[in-house]
Formats: sequence, structure tokens, C-alpha cells
Amino acid sequence: MARPGLETSLIESAFAAVADGVAKGALASGVLAVATSDEVVRLEAFGPVATDSIFLIASITKPIFATSVMRLVERGHVLLNEPIARHVPEFGANGKEGVRLWHLLTHTSGLDEAWVLQARHSERSRWSSYLERICAAPLQFQPGSHYSYCNASFVVMADLIQRLTGTDHATYLRQTMLEPLGMRETSLTPPDSARVVPVLDPPWSDEPGKAAWIGLQHPAGGLWSTAADLVHFGQMLLHDGELDGYRVLAPATLRAMSTLQTAGIPSITGAGEFLAYYGLGFGKAGPDTERGPSAELRSPAGFGHSGATGTYLWVEPEFDLVFVFLTNRWGQEDTTLKRALNATIAAASTS
Repeated sequence: MARPGLETSLIESAFAAVADGVAKGALASGVLAVATSDEVVRLEAFGPVATDSIFLIASITKPIFATSVMRLVERGHVLLNEPIARHVPEFGANGKEGVRLWHLLTHTSGLDEAWVLQARHSERSRWSSYLERICAAPLQFQPGSHYSYCNASFVVMADLIQRLTGTDHATYLRQTMLEPLGMRETSLTPPDSARVVPVLDPPWSDEPGKAAWIGLQHPAGGLWSTAADLVHFGQMLLHDGELDGYRVLAPATLRAMSTLQTAGIPSITGAGEFLAYYGLGFGKAGPDTERGPSAELRSPAGFGHSGATGTYLWVEPEFDLVFVFLTNRWGQEDTTLKRALNATIAAASTS
């Protein structure tokens, strides 16, 4: 049942939208969780999955990983406006000496990811060769002048973590965030368990390719998780960076991450140029996107991220809301998620 103040019929509409999407075959599966800062309002699974199934959350990895990077910022190990080449000298090649941490976190670095990916495919997923290619990559535009979604930036930040802490990014993420927050089902390496949901139409072509992709432990999109774990992460965000006595971030740090950072910066897309809406590792709501006006009822204060497997995490501080949606098809395109999100935000806004 919905909590008092959360409009019951609207919550019913949100879950009905997911049930309908799975029943009609638009979605292979679906897990929807709606929570407040202190409780799970409702958690339900649809299709051949359970509420505790483990999904590849793809780019929802980005805000989780970015949060771990920002711990270094607030502790004085690195500045947002500091050139990356100061800590990773080889990264400064081919005009990248002016790329700063802020650029990496906001997808405004200018890194030519198409060049990086083309080089990467020829060498499978060896971490060292991938990083070398990124460091050698040219820029496609002046840093800060445009927004262009870039996974390679997160590999650079993973190397930065290693150099600043002496700990690899996977271990650092687990020790400083996942374990203290009780996100025990979340990992860059999926467990050998029947609860792991297979990825449909994956970016890898065979089992060796899948193993290589998982072995990369990609900080931009490699996390596997459950709805309950993502709710924990969202509740920490609603509690100004603290959960169950463990402080992940200071409120000031979280405020910087969840504030629009890319105001006025055009986004480069295949459909043309549109304004970018991004914080530091978190997506923001905006009306001007490559797919036309925003279909969601998201507020300017809200923040979150989507994933290539159709997954979604959205937090609305003003409405005390955490919305988590998980499914399992790479490149999922469907309106079910937006319908469920609209109904959930509408329900929360009645409080």
C-alpha cells in the first residue's frame, strides 16, 4: 500500500503501466520500486524475474561511481577545476592538457569516444590498452564548449582513483560506498547465481566477449545490482549524503553534484544540437532534448540517470521520492518507463 499522502490510484497506475508493458511484450521484464527517504512504498516484479533479481544497470553506474570520485574532491585530493594531466601526465597528449575533472564528470571533455571505441574493439578489453588509447585520443571539440556523452571519461577517472588512493577503482568503490551503504548485491562482477538476469541483445557477441566486457569492470556502465540496493543509494541522496550513520558525501558536495552544471552548453547528437542537462555524474531534467520536449513530470530539483539496458534511477528531493526501474534489454526503447515515472511523481507531489 502507498504511504499516507502518496496518491494510491496514481501509484497503482505506475505499477499497472509496467505490468501492461511486460504483458504486451514491450518489455522482457520489469522491476519497479517506489520509496521515500525512510521506507520502501512498493516493490514489485513482472515477467520472469523476482524483486531481488540482479540486473546489469549499465549507465546508472555513472552517478554511483561519480559519487566515489567526489569523495576525493571533498577531501582535498583533487580539484574539480584541476587538469587531469597533473595526476595522469600521459593523458595530456594531443591537446588534452586543458581537460579538467569537471569536464570528465559533465561529458564536456571533448574526448573522441568513437576513436577510442574503434581502437578498443581491436584489442578486446584489456584495461591497460584501453587506457592507453584514451590517453592517446584526440579531442573533437574545445573542452567545455559542447556536451558529448562519453564513457571513456570514466576510465580516466578510475585511473585517477588508483593514483590518488593506491587502490583500484572496484575495491575503492566497494569499500567506501557499496559495503557501508548495505549495497551487498551490487558489484562490477556479477555473481554465479540464477538471480542474475541475462542481458538481451547485449553489446558483446559471444561468451568470450561477455567475459572480456565484465573483466573490464567498466566504471561507466559495468555495475550489476538490485532494486533494493539502488533504493539504498537513492535514500542516501535524500538524506543529504548519509544513510544509517554512514556519511558518503557532505551536503555541499551532493548539492554540487545534483545542480545543473551544463547550463547553456549545446549537446552534440546525431539529430542535431540541443541544450545539455547534466550535473556532476547525474542527469537533470530539461525541455530541449534530441527526442523533443521532455515527456516526464520531473522537476528542476530532481536528478538521476538511465542505463542502456532500459534501467532508470530518479530522485525527487522536493517530493521525498526514489524511483527505481529495472529491465534487461540492451537499447530498450519504450514509453512504459515514462508512463510509470509520470504517475509516480504525480503521486508523490500530492503529499
